[in-house]
Amino acid sequence: MPDQTPNPKAHYLPNADYEALLQAILHPAPSLCPRSALIEALGEIGGVWPERVREGTAA
Repeated sequence: MPDQTPNPKAHYLPNADYEALLQAILHPAPSLCPRSALIEALGEIGGVWPERVREGTAA
């Protein structure tokens, strides 16, 4: 039987935002390098950012 414990790191998006994120990942902006396009999609659409960019966090 699979573990039914909720994942505390799970991040849920509204369906429209999830679909927009998928489209941005699958069809990146041609003006950006692939890495930058992915970073932009994850952050701007998905709200997924590395801890180091949190306001007030020491570098």
